[in-house]
Amino acid sequence: MDKILKLMSWSLLTIVVIFLANYLNNPYLGFFIPFILGFNLLIFLTKSRIPFSMLFTLSPALGLSVLVIGAYVSSDFNIPLHTYYWGYTLFVALTSLLLGAKIHSKLSLDFKETFTILLSALLLVTVHYFAYTYPTDNVDNYFHATKILYMLKSDSMFPMDAPSFSVVYYPGGYHSLAGYLVKITSSSIPSVMLAIRTLAWLLFVFGVYFFARIWFDSKIAMYSIIAIISTNIVHYYLLVYVEPNFIGFYFFLVMLTLTFSYINDNELRRGIIFYKILGVIIGTASIFFHPYSFQNYVLVITVYIVLKTGLKTSKLLQRSVGETIFVYLIIPLLFYAVLNPYFTEILVRGIEAKGAYFFNVSTSHDNWTFFKFMWKWATIRNNNYAEVLFIILGFTYYLLKKSSKKPEILSIYIFILFVVLLNIDKLTLNMPIPFYSAAAMERQFLWTVPLFPVLVGTGMGSLSLLLNYFRSSLKNKLVRGISVFIYTLIIASFFLIPAYGTARDIVSAEANFYVTPDVIEDFNWISTHYSSTSILGSCHSDSSPWLPFFEGTNYTLLSEPYFRKCHIGSKTIERFVEEVLSKNKTLPNTLAFIDTNAPSLNPLEFAKRYSLLRINGNDWIFDLSSHNLSKNEKVILDNLRLCSSTLPGDVYKFGKYYVWGFTKKYFYVEYFAFNGLYVAWLSGKTGIIAFNPCKNYDKIYLTLFASTKMEINVSINGKRVLTQELNRGLNVVKISAIIQKNSLNTIEITKSLGVLMVYRIKMG
Repeated sequence: MDKILKLMSWSLLTIVVIFLANYLNNPYLGFFIPFILGFNLLIFLTKSRIPFSMLFTLSPALGLSVLVIGAYVSSDFNIPLHTYYWGYTLFVALTSLLLGAKIHSKLSLDFKETFTILLSALLLVTVHYFAYTYPTDNVDNYFHATKILYMLKSDSMFPMDAPSFSVVYYPGGYHSLAGYLVKITSSSIPSVMLAIRTLAWLLFVFGVYFFARIWFDSKIAMYSIIAIISTNIVHYYLLVYVEPNFIGFYFFLVMLTLTFSYINDNELRRGIIFYKILGVIIGTASIFFHPYSFQNYVLVITVYIVLKTGLKTSKLLQRSVGETIFVYLIIPLLFYAVLNPYFTEILVRGIEAKGAYFFNVSTSHDNWTFFKFMWKWATIRNNNYAEVLFIILGFTYYLLKKSSKKPEILSIYIFILFVVLLNIDKLTLNMPIPFYSAAAMERQFLWTVPLFPVLVGTGMGSLSLLLNYFRSSLKNKLVRGISVFIYTLIIASFFLIPAYGTARDIVSAEANFYVTPDVIEDFNWISTHYSSTSILGSCHSDSSPWLPFFEGTNYTLLSEPYFRKCHIGSKTIERFVEEVLSKNKTLPNTLAFIDTNAPSLNPLEFAKRYSLLRINGNDWIFDLSSHNLSKNEKVILDNLRLCSSTLPGDVYKFGKYYVWGFTKKYFYVEYFAFNGLYVAWLSGKTGIIAFNPCKNYDKIYLTLFASTKMEINVSINGKRVLTQELNRGLNVVKISAIIQKNSLNTIEITKSLGVLMVYRIKMG
């Protein structure tokens, strides 16, 4: 009877999770369905009891791997993805039903470690849940959303109608997970991407713990996951844009751990078959999630094997090196090649492109200034000197005292040194290092992210050992007390000193997003009033390309910035808009969606020619099939009403008045705000401020910040009233001009060069 109750309780829990994920359209709950499958399969594969903490940190890797590999197999055999996804869900429920009774007999509950892991994961997930917004901010996320969209549209991992071949052949691990959550929970693609990027922190904690536990010990694992929140590099600004890579960190750590266990026959060992199954399945999936994670794993484990066999610091390897390479490297690569029908074509195209996979790739960030910026961020950013102390202390202790762990600690540091040398090579000799040189310098730098918390953890563990030594060897209570105080002070400084700066980094990185609540409202408005239509947007730093991902593919973009490079046919978007406006063209069944959060199309020019349907915050929507202007003036005056004599540069509250030429959503805008500087950043050559005042004025005072000495021209209501040279820094410009109440007034500022920021406009 007890066995039946245990079976039913686990099965019921599985069914509840699946039902609620679907019924509530909740991708966060859906994310845990693969976890359950991985948990069930590990229970089946293990022959003896296994610590609960290790079981649930490994289970996501297996569950996600089965999901991804199954998606590719189904597409290879022309089985529709939606059929496979529901079949996968049914398989999860069946494994819970069949294996639920075995759970209690296979588990060894280590409450302290489990609690610490979950607490650390909960802290990181909660922080990022409140900080994160829709991942609708750059070319990477748009590319990934496009692959998900076309996968679901074609019901296959190989969407042949995709706008670029790169969408077809790009490894689809992340995208198969996202597609699964979209189908199972009936959520929008950006909602699913947001859920994944938030809960990926759970995987990161699991991976760090699993790796540190097996490569070092349980105490170092505890220190490592506790250290994550204050480890600088973990909050590097670029991480919010590279989600497949971030999930790849988890697979990188898991593969290192499995291979290490296979070699050393340690506490995780559950038989040869156990390791071979996990190695092949998870190794193959790690390539599909991100090839970087696999190639970096290969490098680290190769260094470890060389050091392990060469230094003779422990017993001889239980398995031959050849067998390890075959199981953990060759077979996953073969499986990847077999499952991906475009594997050969990818290699051919790479060779034809003069070795795209072998030679250096350069970006605008590949310079010495950015090199210093990156590695400073990884070490002493936000005055986090305690982190550097821990890293040095851990390296010294394990190298000098912990002789049995020399290969482990050296493997990590050699890999980081390799990355540093790759960066330097990219800036100097530019020598081609196969596969590794194919990444830009900043992407290479990110490969070290999952290892830094472990290095900090080794330092915290070493410091704890030193404290215990002093407490046991020193008889003077005062000296012992002082040692405890110093230890506490160092630990506290690691968490408290960088806390404010770290929080600022997390929030600021999220400031460069395009889809804001007012944009979501407008997307819903369009879908309510138009079942299908074409959309003209500014294309550059614009939210309009995201409409199909929220509301479906009935909405056609005339242009987008990523695959069509802001072209409509052979014309640039600027040239096309210029012709439309100059010839007053009518475009049937077409809306202009103008997002003024970045320098874009000038809505005031459209308002002179086309019917203005709606202004909502920073967004203007026009019907390009209608030249009915009868309501335009009223819509504009109502929305741009300003009864205060002061218009601050705070674009969060007053951004709608800065109608053209200003950047309102960007990392540095948020950075300025954190430092108490609320400014409207004129990043274009010309900016227009428009408003409908409640009073008449005859004087205007512009408070401006100039990045350098520059000349500006100011026009009021289309009439130039000032040409003046500004000095670098704060400038107050006084203008005599008539501002009329209950009418649209404009202030147009044109600059010659540099960055100009509007701090305040005062009228009198």
